[in-house]
Amino acid sequence: MSTQPMKTKRMNTKSISIKMRSVKEYRIQALLLGAIVVTAALLSQRLYARLDMTQQHTYSLSAYTRSILNSLEGTVTITWFRSYNIDGYLPSLQYVKDILAEYERTADGRCLVIYKETENLSPQQLNQLGIVPRQIERNSNNTQVLQNLYSGLLCEYRGESRVIPFLSDIYTLEADIARFITEMTQDAQGRKLDRSIYVALPEGGTENGVTGNYKYVLPWLEYAGFIPITLTTPYPELHPEIPLLVIGSSYFDDDMLTAVDAFVNRHGSAAFFVSANTVAIGGNWEATPKKADGLLELLARAGFAVQTNLVMDQMNFRITVPAVNSTQYEHINYPFWVQVFRQEEEATPPLLPAGKSVLFFWPSELVCTAARGKTPAPLLASSNRAALQQPPYNTDPHGTQLADAANGEHAAYPLVALSERSVNAASGISGADNARLLVVADEYCVSSAVEYTHSDANLDFMVNAAYWIARQDALLQLKNKQPAVLPFRFIESDTAFNRIIAVVRILNLVLVPLLIIAAGAALYIIRRRKLT
Repeated sequence: MSTQPMKTKRMNTKSISIKMRSVKEYRIQALLLGAIVVTAALLSQRLYARLDMTQQHTYSLSAYTRSILNSLEGTVTITWFRSYNIDGYLPSLQYVKDILAEYERTADGRCLVIYKETENLSPQQLNQLGIVPRQIERNSNNTQVLQNLYSGLLCEYRGESRVIPFLSDIYTLEADIARFITEMTQDAQGRKLDRSIYVALPEGGTENGVTGNYKYVLPWLEYAGFIPITLTTPYPELHPEIPLLVIGSSYFDDDMLTAVDAFVNRHGSAAFFVSANTVAIGGNWEATPKKADGLLELLARAGFAVQTNLVMDQMNFRITVPAVNSTQYEHINYPFWVQVFRQEEEATPPLLPAGKSVLFFWPSELVCTAARGKTPAPLLASSNRAALQQPPYNTDPHGTQLADAANGEHAAYPLVALSERSVNAASGISGADNARLLVVADEYCVSSAVEYTHSDANLDFMVNAAYWIARQDALLQLKNKQPAVLPFRFIESDTAFNRIIAVVRILNLVLVPLLIIAAGAALYIIRRRKLT
């Protein structure tokens, strides 16, 4: 009798049993996977984890902000008025929600965050709140149409309010909110004048300053939270506990010089934007040296000697001007408009706006000398390819000044310097803070010339200088958090640049192919050993 049918039957039974066991295992795995997904979804509603991997902690709240939130005596309300899908047009805003959520968690119930769609509000209502739109072009049915986008932030605390008219990125958001809360606290306590700053402008009174060459100075300071006290005749006594911002020097008379000299001698903190030359910025750009300038002499005695020359640099701004004997325009690298991308020392205060450059207009060399046992430290300088032009000056954009100076001396010339001096008991300043002095060898970098070059960073630099002399160090550090994507590094030395290029070529053309060959050889040897 043949046993083949019985063997076949047993094999079929075994196969069915294995299949049933496999199906059962798959079902159990599917159930476990479903349970894991459901559990993770439930936990995500209760638990929140967020890790900021950026070196400068761009997306995390600083210790300074946490201390402000911990000291809140009431509830601060932050309302974000935004257009629908605003982060689709401005991708950097996708992190705003995360940061505002961290405010709510850190404040432990003392910070209320509200989101409002602007489609439910009229333009008049938004305008009354101080929120302004930004127009963009979009395609609708093959037609380009303009659309208003809103992204305004309103902060309210203790009956006071502050607003960011249009929030376009997150890099200064934390600094703005921290400043808003501090200002609203001071205003509620009647301490608004704690943010006072003396301001001396070439036009003198505010009636001229608003429409003159320095019309942006006061609005920029006011938005930064300062209360400007514009100095006019008769000049008041300058209290050393209030910082002083001076722009220009030609308009100084003896009374003003005496007041500033006394202020500096009493260890007041001040920032000076002064030039050694007068430039016709609204005309033909002709430059002429200043003569017998009392303020420049005062600064020289304090260790800041602004030289009678003009700095020319290959790192300059490219301007568009009418071509000579032509109706067309041409692009010219103008050597007297010097761009600076970095500070001299990392340990110095971060006055250079984060990730931006400062553009100087016809600057002069600033020589630092010892005064009262202290030598000022250079903060910003030209590139090491810069040259100097001595009077009489030739500032013609169509000139060949840099080419003419090719065989002369080239160096990095300081344009900004600062110093800190210890304060004695007779100064009249409470506390043990050092008196601070900062000198910028260019009074035109904060003038209306910024309109031509769109150099808003110059005015931000001025505000940073004001924060520094006002000893707002924590806010200054916060305001100038480096962005997560840092700008390209500029290599000034041709030798260093060529060395880097050589190293990169060796890595790409030699080391990388060698590594690939070595990896292939190693795999081949391993396989041969397994076969044997």
